[in-house]
Order: sequence, then structure tokens, then C-alpha cells
Amino acid sequence: MPGAEDASHDDLVGSLRALRPQGPAPRSLEKRLAIAAIVAGAGAKPVRARLGRLSVQRRLGGGGMGVVYQAHDPDLGRLVAVKLLRGTLQRRQRALIAAEARALAQVSHPNVVTVHEIVDRDDELYFVMEYVPGVTLRGWLDAHPDAGWREVVAWFVQAGRGLEAAHQRGIVHRDFKPENVLVGDDGRVRVADFGLAVFDAGKGADTPVGGTPHYMAPEVRRGGAAGPTSDQYAFCRALLDALEGREAPATVRRAAERGLADDGPRRHPSIGELTTLLEGALHAGRQRSRTLLLDRVERLWLRGVLQRSLGEGGAAEVTLTSVPELVDPPWKDWGDAEAGPPARSDTGGLVRALRDSHDSLLITGPPGAGKTLQLLRLCRELHRASSVDPEAPAPVVLSLSTYHPEHGRRRSEGPGPHLARWIVDELVGKYGLPRPGVARWLEAGEIAILLDGLDETEPGHRAEVVEALGDFRVRHPVPLAVTCRDSEYEALGVRLRFGGAVRLEPLDDAQVLALTEAHAAPHLAARLRQDAELRELLRNPLLLTLYASSEGRSPDADEGVPRAADWNRAYRRFVERAFEGVATEERRRLEAQLTYLARAMRQLSVTDLWLERLDFAWLRRPWERRVGYTLGVLAVLAVGVGVNLASATVGNPPPSALTFGIGVTVASFAYTRGRFAAIERLRWSWRRALRLLPLTMACATAVGLVEALHQNFWKNMAGAWLTGGVLAVAFALDASERATRVRPNAGIRRSLDYAFGVSLGFGLSAALAFAFVFEPLVLSPLRHVPEHHGDPQVVVPTAVGLFVFTALFLIYGGFTVLMHGVLRGWLALRSPLGWNLQAPLDRAVGLGLMRQVGGGYVFLHRTLLDYYAEAER
Repeated sequence: MPGAEDASHDDLVGSLRALRPQGPAPRSLEKRLAIAAIVAGAGAKPVRARLGRLSVQRRLGGGGMGVVYQAHDPDLGRLVAVKLLRGTLQRRQRALIAAEARALAQVSHPNVVTVHEIVDRDDELYFVMEYVPGVTLRGWLDAHPDAGWREVVAWFVQAGRGLEAAHQRGIVHRDFKPENVLVGDDGRVRVADFGLAVFDAGKGADTPVGGTPHYMAPEVRRGGAAGPTSDQYAFCRALLDALEGREAPATVRRAAERGLADDGPRRHPSIGELTTLLEGALHAGRQRSRTLLLDRVERLWLRGVLQRSLGEGGAAEVTLTSVPELVDPPWKDWGDAEAGPPARSDTGGLVRALRDSHDSLLITGPPGAGKTLQLLRLCRELHRASSVDPEAPAPVVLSLSTYHPEHGRRRSEGPGPHLARWIVDELVGKYGLPRPGVARWLEAGEIAILLDGLDETEPGHRAEVVEALGDFRVRHPVPLAVTCRDSEYEALGVRLRFGGAVRLEPLDDAQVLALTEAHAAPHLAARLRQDAELRELLRNPLLLTLYASSEGRSPDADEGVPRAADWNRAYRRFVERAFEGVATEERRRLEAQLTYLARAMRQLSVTDLWLERLDFAWLRRPWERRVGYTLGVLAVLAVGVGVNLASATVGNPPPSALTFGIGVTVASFAYTRGRFAAIERLRWSWRRALRLLPLTMACATAVGLVEALHQNFWKNMAGAWLTGGVLAVAFALDASERATRVRPNAGIRRSLDYAFGVSLGFGLSAALAFAFVFEPLVLSPLRHVPEHHGDPQVVVPTAVGLFVFTALFLIYGGFTVLMHGVLRGWLALRSPLGWNLQAPLDRAVGLGLMRQVGGGYVFLHRTLLDYYAEAER
């Protein structure tokens, strides 16, 4: 019977399979998927293999134990990962792995990849697991060489919690390494690839032999059984590797080094205790950074600005009116008409208005209504809450005037991420905060962003700024408040996608009288009580404050009473009051300087001035900018050529010295791209040196060829390559993204310190290396004809040392200092600004016309900037 014959054949095949120790079946899934991958790689139509109900889509990766594929589960409508074990595994191994997988499926922890299903039939053994979009921890570390130690340790803490959960179920991973840890796009870490795991470490004799030698504990390398402490060893080895080159605290390093003890009992009692220690270090670091943030906000804004602002001592409460028509709230489609701030409230309700607006609020009003003042009051309330509650978001205040939606934007970067990067840059540069901490606070919603002056951005780009704010709000769960003049916002034609908006209303009669009396202006108060028309003119808080604060400065009491709402007249009296007792010549000079600065700031659409960030755009005329920049280029060239020509004094031919000088100057322009920015801090990065090695070698080869094609080819090329290698080592120094101090002009001083420190250190070291090692041992045997009249052991080290000195001096701060020096000198010649800009700015702060915020200067109010910009001088 055909059926009997078929059955006999099937029994025979089954018996052979039982006897065959290894190898996949001819039509096994492993072979079918391999064929599908080959066909897809050849450009043909992809072959989709089915695995039960799953549709296998593509290969994700593989190792010695198996291959991982991405598949789609139509029943649940989700992507899954399928790990197919190699058909070459021994049956005993496959049975043990299946048992471990079943045990792992019982581990339910957010930091362990979830096993959904285990299938063991015929020659096919595969696991259906959680699919995690993202990268491996190794990929993340390679992509973020400049990440701070906190960010790295935070990833490892999550991985340690995953290992702890596995250990509590009796599972030992046995192959922990960054390649087996997934960093999900959702910010969660999962420990994966338990292919070599064992359940009950005492049964190590029958488990598959394997692992990665670099991470393998000493007892395992000696043939002993793996246990939780061997996983701890691998964890600590990976952590210390990741922290190389990063300034991790001693407590973190000591904790990791203990986990590398040769004897297991000398390590931490458990991976859980180790991760608790690491979390403690993270918490301490976060607390220090948070304390630093709160201190900077209080010093720069609350004490430095709020308490010194016009009218702060007696500022009246202002009425807030909800204007939901100015925004597009996200709950429009929800049909919730009650969402958003209350219809009317006072300024004490700003925190409540922000909360009721789902943490996104627009504050608007006319010029002088007190938008910035109210934003700072909101900052004060949030600061008080965050000082007593570590979970409350800490407020930070930034000016939108320096944001441009296109400057520095990467091709694939959206408006929200670009704005987020600008916020991080501003907090690092202006608050002096560590970049990793700022980025983490932003992602975790631990800060409240208070942005002043949407109306101070470039008019042609305000609609794009609105788009960036909306996109940022969708991506980052941080409280966000923005101020803008009402007339300019309504003229935009686009709306913020915020939860609510409030308008600062003009002062009512009671508020007008209260503010006037608070400023001790009895004559003006008496007139206001009698004159309703005058009260109508002075309902603007700033305008009223200007008139009230000037009372009593003239013998004619009526001179301080306005006949119209005249900003210029009010500021003339305010300025007269500020300059009382100042010599006429000093006043004339300072007012000319303030007028020049105000006009330049209006032209550049900025409201703050940082001395380190001045550039040639601050000059008024285009030809002045071009000539000034050309003078800066000539100054850099003069230094580059001049320093290298000094080698001619010891016998180096002038043409060679000239070649070196021009080459190093051109290289410095290429490296800096012609832009000059203060260097805040340097850090060591070997990854950076390796990345720049091809560039330094190419540049050194180009310079060396000029000499090599003339004579002594191999000697000059060898010298050039050795110099390129020295520069590559020097270029391991990378400009850090952390400002160490926040004070005027500090960046230029630090840049000069770094320029001399780095260049002298490496230049002298290179000269000594060439004098006593490279010249006698390498270059001298390659020389065929003499190149100069001097002693080669003096000439060559001097020339190379000066070349290295010049390159590093220009790149690590010298280029910035020279260009900035020329700019300051050119400004002194072509403008009322003198060489020493800090002195008049500090004087303006002392007179109450400007205020200092960290290392920057701003006019007391935007209307005062406008007053000076429009002044006739």
C-alpha cells in the first residue's frame, strides 16, 4: 500500500534524524531563510518565509549560537524578533538552551528582553521575542564618543537591573557585553542574547562552552563554572571600558574595579548592590548639577534681574485674561471646552495658568506691559517649588532673540530637535552647566523652559520659530512658557500649538494708584486721582514707572506730569536721572557707545551682548566688515609665517620655513572653517585622534612633498609622516562642550591660556623627540645630500617644533584670540567703542541702564534699547 510505504519512509527518516547528531534538515527554516537572504541581496524580489503565523521579514544579526530575524505577528499586529538556533548544535545543547529559554520566559522585567514563545520541533528550535527598535550599547557608545560619564553609567545601571532580575530567577547570562545590550529608541535598556545562559550555575559541566574572552571572569577561563559573580565581572569590565577617557568620579571607578577582583568572593555580594552604588553616584551627581542650576537661576535672574528690574519693589498685580483664540490647543479635537487657564486671574495665578494649559503657555501683551517681569515671577514660583521638591521641574530662562531656525541646522534635523539643541547649547554656554546633564533633564522633563521674546527673533523667520516651538513641545514633555508682544504675534498669521494663552491687561484705576504710591510719587498720585484722562494715558506699568520714578528731579513739579503717552520723553527723564553726577564728557562718550551697540543689536536681531561672541557683523558698514576680517586673516598669517621663519636663525632655509608657515596657517583656517569661537575647556579623546589621523597625515604629506620633490625624498616624507603622527596625538585634545565659568570675557582668556599651554607642551616635546630620537635614528640614514649649513640635529627639531607649536597654537585658541583682538582694535578705530569694552558696559550696569546676566549684558528693557537705537547723535 502506498500509505504504508510512505509511513515506513517517514519512520526511517525520523530514525535517521534521531541518530544524526548535527546538521539542518534539507528544507529547514535555517536553509530557507538563508536562501531568502541571498536572493534579496542579489536584488531580486524578496522571498518571505513563513514561520507558523509569523511572516519573517529580514535578518537582524547573528552569532555562533543562532541568527535573529525580524518578523511580523498578524494576530497581534506587532513586530517580533525570532532567534533561530543553529542546526549544527548538539541535541544535548539544544535541549539545555530550550530549558534556559523557558526559564527566561518567566523573567518579567523592563530591562530584560521578553520571550513570548518557544518552539522546539524536529530540527528547528527558535524563540519569539520582543522586538526592540534601537541600537546595541556598543553601537551607542561608538556613536557618542563625547557622552558624559553620567549618561554612560545610567545605561549600565539599567542593564545591571536586568541582570539582577535574571540572577534572582537563577539564570546566569555568561556572555554579557555591550553587543548583547539593546538601547531602545524609547530610552529603555534591555539585556538580550541569553544564548549561553545557564539555569542553576552548579550544572555548568553540560552547558555549551563559549563566551567572549575579554569579558570572561578568571575562574571561567580556568574551566570553572559560571555564576552571578562572573556576570558581575563582565559587567564591570564593559563599564570600565566605556568610561575610558571620561571623567567619572572615583566612587564609580572603585565600585567597578572591585567587580574585577580575581576571586569571586571579593567582588560585590550581588550585581544589585553594585548597581545601587552606581545609582547613588548618579544621584549625587544629579543633585550637584541640579543645585548648580538652581543657584545659577537665582543668581543670574532672580537676584540679578528680577529684584533690580524697574518697579519690582512696588510692582502692582496685573490682570491676566485668557485668550484661547491665540493658540491651537491639542485638545481642540477632544471636545473639552474647559481645558486651559481660567478666563481672568492675577499674576499670582501664572503657575496655575501654566498647569491648566497642560504645561504650555503663551504670555502676551503690549510693550511695557511687564511680560518679562511676569515671566521672571513665574520663574521665582517654580524655583521655590523645585527647591523644596526634588521631583518638581527646575526653571531656566532664555532669550529667543539669539535663536535662528536655520543656523547650524543639519540636513535631516527637524525643527523641534534643532530648537532642543539650541536650548542645550544656551544652557551650557550661558549657565555653565554640563551638557550631558542638561540633555538628560530635557529628555526627562526635569526642567521648565521659560523663553522670553518671540517678537525679538528675526521677523522673516518668526513663523518658522512658531513651528519649531510646536514641534519641540510635541517631542519634549517639559513645561514651556513663551512671551511675545501681542501686536507682533497676531500679525504672524500662524498660531502656537500650546495649551493656553494669557494677555496682560492694562492697569485699572486701583492698580495705577497703588503702583504710583509704591514709587513714592505723591504729586503724580494726586494728579492721577483727579485726572481720569491722565490715568488712561498711564495704564502701562513700565511707562507709569518711568514717570513716577523721575518725580522730584526738577524744581518744576508739573514737569514730570505727561501730557501724552510719550516713551521718548519718559526715557529722557529716566536717563537724566541715571546720569546725575556723571561728568559731561563721560556721559557723552558712554551714550555714544550705547547708541552704537543698540543699533547693532537691532540690526542683528539680538538683545544680549557677550564679549566672547562678538564678530565682524557688529561693524556698521559692509566694507568695514570685509576689511576687518581681511586684517584678521593677515594677522593669523603673520603669526603662522613669522613663528616658522624663526627657524631660519638656526640654518633652516627661508623657503622651507615659509612653506611650513603658509601650510600651517592654511590648515588652521580649514580646521576652524574661518570661524572663531572661544574654547571653554579641553578633554582627551583617542577616538578623535584616530578619526583625524588620515587628515593630519594628508596635510603633512602635502607640506612634505614640497620639500621632498626638491631633494632627499624619503627623508622629507618620513619627517612629514612623523610630524603628522605627532599632530594626530595632539589632536586627541577636543574642545569640551562645558563652560567652566560664566563671567564677561572669560572665554577669550581661557582660549589664550589653552593656546599657549597646549602648543608649548607638544611643541617642546616634538622638538626633543626629533632631536634625540627621530633625527639620529630615522632621518639621518635617509639623507643623501645636505639641505642646509646648520647642524641637522638642531635645525630639524627646531623647524618641526615650531611647526607643531604654530599648528596647535592657532587651532587650540590662538586663531580665536588673534581674530578677536583684530576685531576689538578695528571696532575701536571705526566706532565709538574703545578697546576695553567691559569697562563701559559695567558702568552702564552701575547706572541702571543695562543689566548683567552671567557673562552677558542686556539693556534694562527692549524699549530702552529702541530708545537708544533711534536716538539722534
